[in-house]
Amino acid sequence: MSTECTANPLAISELLLAGDVILNLSSQVLNTLPGVPYFAAVDGELSVTLQPARVLWQDSYAVAVRDVLGEHQYSRVVLVCDSDCSQAVAARAALTAAQISFLLVRVSEACDASAFMDEEDAEAVSERLRQLGYL
Repeated sequence: MSTECTANPLAISELLLAGDVILNLSSQVLNTLPGVPYFAAVDGELSVTLQPARVLWQDSYAVAVRDVLGEHQYSRVVLVCDSDCSQAVAARAALTAAQISFLLVRVSEACDASAFMDEEDAEAVSERLRQLGYL
């Protein structure tokens, strides 16, 4: 009933299908098109909004998620969390126990410039490829 993947906050839209509603537990601002449904918590009540929203998970929300899915004909929850999000463990367990179909998306951290190959690294790789006869 669930699938898990990793994505960049800017690429979330590529994972969405018709009938999805986002439950954003992450600290990230997600890049989605206008009109994408999000779960939002207002005064302890969970509802759906067409504006980006973040939620602090409470176990009581599992029942509300199931009710909202039935009322609005949504077919799947896209559960978005940071890679170290403790709330995601509880949310995943609650959604699984309630037999709610969901996609767990762990938001990947942005890479800084040092994570990419510099000119010296590129030369070393090129030299090794030449030695192996690929260049």
